[in-house]
Amino acid sequence: MSGGGTKTSTTEIAVARNPAVATSHAPIGVVERPVDARIEEPPTWSSIDRARIAMTTGEFDLARREFRAAADNAHQAGVLPVEALRGLTVVLYAQGYTIEAAWTMEELARTALLRGDRETEALALADAIWLYVDGDQRQPAIRLHTQLSAIVAETPLSAATLKVIHDRVRGVRAHAKGVVARPAPAYK
Repeated sequence: MSGGGTKTSTTEIAVARNPAVATSHAPIGVVERPVDARIEEPPTWSSIDRARIAMTTGEFDLARREFRAAADNAHQAGVLPVEALRGLTVVLYAQGYTIEAAWTMEELARTALLRGDRETEALALADAIWLYVDGDQRQPAIRLHTQLSAIVAETPLSAATLKVIHDRVRGVRAHAKGVVARPAPAYK
């Protein structure tokens, strides 16, 4: 950073672009970092940082690209891209791309399975089921529900994960009666 510039936090930059940010909570959050106010996008910011800022300012296309870049970078680094893919899902859903959001959660579930993270896999499947039902896609929802039921029956999951799954599946049933078969006994 060159000397003599006025320093401003990212929150102040977001508020300057969108005054509504000052009174609302961003869905993903804003990272507080001192930056030179003359620089739009410091080169040290990660794709996740840029995606979060874009979300708070309503720049959903930019947020989508940045979350995808963050997920790709995480894949290349051998890291499970939970935050990036969940952020991408939120953006896609906000833009009305419900089925694409469900595909993104399926991507997270597959990646988690390959890494042996059954908790993340189960949570991502529960989210994908909800998204498919919201998008009026019965067959993929039923297919994933069967897969999720098997995971719940075979895998010891934390109480917190089981509660989220139960709440999500109960929400699916309330949203679209008859779309998903009876729940697996493990989370009735």
